[in-house]
Amino acid sequence: MKNALTSIHIAIIRTSFTLNVAIRIKNRFGNLGYTLNFSTPGSPLALFTDASDHAFGSVLQQFEEDSWKPLAFFSRKLSNAHKGYSTYYKELLGIYLSIKQFKHILERRHFTVCTVHKPLMSAFQQKNEKASPRQLGHLQYISELYTDIRHIGGKENIFADSLSRIKSILEIDYDKIADAQIDSKDLNELRSKPSLHFKQYSSDSGKLLWCDISTTKIRPFIPQDFRMHIFQKIHSLAHPGVKSTVKQIASRFIWINIRKDITQWATFFIHCQKNKINRHTRAQIATYIEVDDRFSVINIDIIGLFPTSEGRKYCFTCVDRFTCWIEVIPFANLTAEIVARIFYDYWISRLGMPYCVITDQGSEFRSELFKNIGVICRFKVCTATAYHPQCNGEVERIHRTLKAAIRGHNSIKWTQTLSTVLLGLRSALHSDTNYTNAQMVITLL
Repeated sequence: MKNALTSIHIAIIRTSFTLNVAIRIKNRFGNLGYTLNFSTPGSPLALFTDASDHAFGSVLQQFEEDSWKPLAFFSRKLSNAHKGYSTYYKELLGIYLSIKQFKHILERRHFTVCTVHKPLMSAFQQKNEKASPRQLGHLQYISELYTDIRHIGGKENIFADSLSRIKSILEIDYDKIADAQIDSKDLNELRSKPSLHFKQYSSDSGKLLWCDISTTKIRPFIPQDFRMHIFQKIHSLAHPGVKSTVKQIASRFIWINIRKDITQWATFFIHCQKNKINRHTRAQIATYIEVDDRFSVINIDIIGLFPTSEGRKYCFTCVDRFTCWIEVIPFANLTAEIVARIFYDYWISRLGMPYCVITDQGSEFRSELFKNIGVICRFKVCTATAYHPQCNGEVERIHRTLKAAIRGHNSIKWTQTLSTVLLGLRSALHSDTNYTNAQMVITLL
């Protein structure tokens, strides 16, 4: 075990880049759970943990090819309550949460917990009276998997030690910000708004810093001279989009017109303009040929499921584009044969063969049977764009009126009231033509 621990320096060279990335992610978001590789059954496992005054970190490593190779990283910031606890409890809490994080890997496996805090080696031999109930709960959870805790030197625990050290990537001098807030007119304007609640907090040097506490996060007010610096530091991490940048900065800081400024800076950020690909592919606006003949262009569709009435649950709807004449045929089973038969019996045989039939991409309309009817009757079948009902908008809009009228009758047997509903739709006067659908079909010959 000792020889294996000394070979950790080889693993440090192999994974230094990945560790740097993991630390940047942890510093930015506070919590980190990062997986590098999968565990190999039978290989020795070791969980290296460390805790500081602000956070704890752990690295799950696997011994293979004469060296320790990291499998996963884990880190978490300490809460304000945990920061006041003793070093012993912080280290124990780090081991407990790390085992809980990697339980799916460590369960039923032999592993060793390596820590730089030597008193933890005798944690399971001490009397229960010396530990608090919470510490006893953590020790009991750890003992359910394994209790082999070993002490290592700080040089052998570089990974976990690095993850437990919080370093500010923003490099913000809050003392200078506090001095600049004194003469800021924008601060007085924001403090006068009733939706915001400002409170003074002390910086590390004792200077008072005005912060907004109206949200779940404490947001310090940023004067004019520091705004661009904060934007560049946060946006330069991964160069996210405008919405993501606004959300990240506005949730941590506050100033007048913060969203407007960030949107403008992110839109015209020179590095994003050079490297990002912005595609604005837009199709040309299509021109539709006006229909000037009855029953030449037909929109058809199927609606359902309706409550079963006289054994029928679906409706086949046909709408003529020129006259807006509507046919609604209820039926029981949704199959391609029944749909094709209904269209032929109730529309083609009565009103003639259309020139074009517009449908959605339902399987009933894309079947070979329906295509063959189109070939025999010599009409063209045009399918609408998937997930875009506006292409078949005329029949889709009539569906809304039809369903509302059927529900208005409040009848369980909706098939018996369907004829009355169709009578009302066909006899309704249209304001754009001053004719009803029936007049367009029957009288204007």
